[in-house]
Amino acid sequence: MSSLALDEFTLEMRLHFIATMIESLERFKTYDDFFGEVKLAIDEWALECRSNGMDFFVNLLEFLKTTISDGIYSGKEDSDKVSKVLSDYLNLLKTQDDSQSLYEKFYESFQQGRGEGRQLYLQCVSHAHYFIVPVKNVTEIVSNKKIFPLPRPQIGVRGLVSFRGQGIPVVNLTDFGFKQKDESKSKSERTCFVVCDYKESFFALEVDKTDDVLELDASEFQNHSGSTLLSPVADRFVIKNDKSLMVLDIEKLVSYE
Repeated sequence: MSSLALDEFTLEMRLHFIATMIESLERFKTYDDFFGEVKLAIDEWALECRSNGMDFFVNLLEFLKTTISDGIYSGKEDSDKVSKVLSDYLNLLKTQDDSQSLYEKFYESFQQGRGEGRQLYLQCVSHAHYFIVPVKNVTEIVSNKKIFPLPRPQIGVRGLVSFRGQGIPVVNLTDFGFKQKDESKSKSERTCFVVCDYKESFFALEVDKTDDVLELDASEFQNHSGSTLLSPVADRFVIKNDKSLMVLDIEKLVSYE
């Protein structure tokens, strides 16, 4: 590993950024949602890192962002671990050039925890399209619910259904690429709703049926290429039992505009 060969001003700017980022990590640990704060900050950190010659560290940040999205990390123990790994890497970058070997060393630290992060996913079918939803976001599966239309049509929402005394939106999956393949199937036949909870907000997915619960590791997921991307809210997939299952990104779904 080579020592830093930067002019005084550039070095001062880099050290200032590193100190600011470490301070932010420590501050985020005092918040209720450490990983939510980190995820929001990652894109801005990545820009600053690139301008400071820390391109390999950016790769680690992007990997971390993916693991956060996958729900691999949660709780204080994980937040302490992630904060320490990032801070240790950053402290080395005060006196060393960023490098592939540094990245690989700290990437391995994240991988060790990732292997323990298997999650349960509910397999669903809509219009002959198979997809999976994290079980941690599934509250209940209900049927025979009447959908009440909205006064004004809204993209992505079919209407409202009653759930536990309140009206919750029903996601219109056809607006997200789940086009109907079997024209002979009437809408009235799809009476199964997967009620999901994201950050204490409920919504329902109208599906043809639910299937197996699968235990999967995020490392099994593959990215769709641009030409094969079916849905803007499912950019990854996994192959199980000779089926291609889209991984529904709950966060993208609820924030889609």
